[in-house]
Amino acid sequence: MSVRDFLFLWLLGALWGASFLFMRVAAPQFGPLALLGIRVGLAMVVLFPVLMTSKNRPQLWRHRWDFLFMALFNMVLPFGLLAFASLRIEAGFTALLNSTTPLFAALVGVVWLGKPVGFTKIAGIAAGMAGIVVLFGDRMGFAAGGAGVSVLAALGASLCYGLSSNYHSKKMSRLVPVEATAAALLWAALIMAPITVIFWPAVMPSAVSWASVVALAVVCTAFALILYLGILNRSGVLAATSVTFLIPIFAILWGFVFLAEPLTARLFGGLPLVLLGTALTLDIFKLEKRRATA
Repeated sequence: MSVRDFLFLWLLGALWGASFLFMRVAAPQFGPLALLGIRVGLAMVVLFPVLMTSKNRPQLWRHRWDFLFMALFNMVLPFGLLAFASLRIEAGFTALLNSTTPLFAALVGVVWLGKPVGFTKIAGIAAGMAGIVVLFGDRMGFAAGGAGVSVLAALGASLCYGLSSNYHSKKMSRLVPVEATAAALLWAALIMAPITVIFWPAVMPSAVSWASVVALAVVCTAFALILYLGILNRSGVLAATSVTFLIPIFAILWGFVFLAEPLTARLFGGLPLVLLGTALTLDIFKLEKRRATA
């Protein structure tokens, strides 16, 4: 990885970490659905010029079902579930739950595509789930005051990302990533337009909430996707996916600095377990090799 992409990777981690901060600020006033509609709509406007070339326009219809699937499972559903989770869960905790995406991608790959799963991935999934138990062991109730529904929503977002990543690798790997992402955003914006009108908040949100949702859409979605896809093209999958480890760290930092979210023992106990599970699932560590040479 070049020095430029190394710095871009840290910038990307900071931006995607900040997305959980912006959702935490804006979701209570906009509501999850209106927030989702504005997010995908503004991001689509930023990336829309990508679709306007004569080369790309035919792809919109030719691969319409692929783009629709990605719009639903890589944007509409996970963005909405994370916004809902942000109503009750701190930014850092939500980001940590979202970092379990590689665990769900591995599970989906086994169940749906029959991908092999070795000891390393099994250990990674176990470590990640143990981290979730540590994080929310005393808050998993579904009664009043419990965060069980919000935790399930955040994990549901990770499951959606796991489905979309496997679908992309199976059916869309030959498409240009920037154009495919822009096309999926177009579908997401079209889906959410009437829903956003229906669920528009009765009371106009504050200027801070508006600034948060605009930053979420333009900076943390459109610009960050361009940044990520650039790193992916130049430095490869492993380099790009390593941003997974930076996102929760930045989300915890931004939540502590700007929202005074507490740094609890559970947070620091669950953080290494979830990140270890992610690292094992991404095959950054190879336990099989270590066992063979022991």
